[in-house]
Amino acid sequence: MASNPFGKLGLQDAEEALKSIGVDAFFRSASERLDGGHVVVESRRLIMAGSNDYLGLSHHPEVIEAAVAAVRRYGTSVSGSRPLNGTLDLHERLEARLAGFLGQPSAMVVTTGYQANLALSALLGPNDVAFSDARNHASLIEATRLGAGSVRVYRHGDVDHLAELLAQAPAGTGRHRPADHHRRRFLDGG
Repeated sequence: MASNPFGKLGLQDAEEALKSIGVDAFFRSASERLDGGHVVVESRRLIMAGSNDYLGLSHHPEVIEAAVAAVRRYGTSVSGSRPLNGTLDLHERLEARLAGFLGQPSAMVVTTGYQANLALSALLGPNDVAFSDARNHASLIEATRLGAGSVRVYRHGDVDHLAELLAQAPAGTGRHRPADHHRRRFLDGG
């Protein structure tokens, strides 16, 4: 018998309430993605409110043309993982520009937010401390736990609690905010 995610969380009533008004929120396939944050689902044009395309750039004409040009040059797949044979010069150029934008010596690009969060685990060394909001995404919580450093969890959105934990952190624990001129250089293409 298939596992019911609502049942595991004690949310059976929520699933039934949604279904009773005709909402089945899982695995709805869109037959078309349109500009302006719209999709076509079951022949109906709908606003896509659950997308990760926050800026709506997936339908920007320059982004589409750049993607078409990249497919013509590189094909539809990198045909392997980045460490082995899947790194392209365009990955390296993007990472160099992002590093410049952030004022950092280097940057790493991955394909999903989940992978970006899990990559954090490799960056947390034994002497590092990660400060995590109690309501962070599960993949971010897991990444901090997988890292070699320690994790301090502060109450959701409670900057006073975060400040308290930061004050208790070992010497050398801190944060860095890149200078604004690095962002401007990136945006200007420099």
